[in-house]
Amino acid sequence: MSLPTRRTVLLVQLPIPPLGPAPIRGNVPLAAAYLKLWADSHALGSLYDIDILPAAETNCLSDRALVATLADRRPWLVGFTCYVWNIERTLWIAAELKRRLPDVRIVLGGPEITADNAWVLDTPDYDFAVIGEGEQTFAQLLLGLLGDEVPPLSVPGLYVPPAPGACRFDPSRRPPFRTPLPDLNALGSPYLAGILDAGDEQMLLLETTRGCVFKCKFCYYR
Repeated sequence: MSLPTRRTVLLVQLPIPPLGPAPIRGNVPLAAAYLKLWADSHALGSLYDIDILPAAETNCLSDRALVATLADRRPWLVGFTCYVWNIERTLWIAAELKRRLPDVRIVLGGPEITADNAWVLDTPDYDFAVIGEGEQTFAQLLLGLLGDEVPPLSVPGLYVPPAPGACRFDPSRRPPFRTPLPDLNALGSPYLAGILDAGDEQMLLLETTRGCVFKCKFCYYR
């Protein structure tokens, strides 16, 4: 089987909305950087051009300007990291991007993407949703899409919604559980790999653990 031409994958993390006119700071796309690092380390960088939309654009551009910027790059796939503070804006941008580029694939991931979040999973303008830890799921998704519209085999942690026109949120399609990585050291450092530059946001994030040992009732991200 001949492999497809290189495809552009663009990863996007929108910032916390500012409370005033001061410049937005601190929007470090660590999750996106780990996705790229893991994919590149598993030879997917030879098949895909995986880029992260720079903070200078995500932090400063308006919603419509962001849509135009994403569309101008002509991505084959766009992955959004979704948090409670950016999910509504992310879904609007995804919908507008789909309107401009109907064939673009939209992947949603991040803490706001859970198997029981019907409000998000029932929206029409995404193709895949990553539930839980994303590195392994994202890499397997890219592998599965090399020759198919959807991965031919079920991928743990990957929610594939029904075809448009049906109810998008279908609890019976809940994907198999994604077993987290046993050792975060296996990921490596996106800073040492040159994917992130601590000087950009004057901040260096160091992830030493994931999840929470507590099960507080008020915390949706437990």
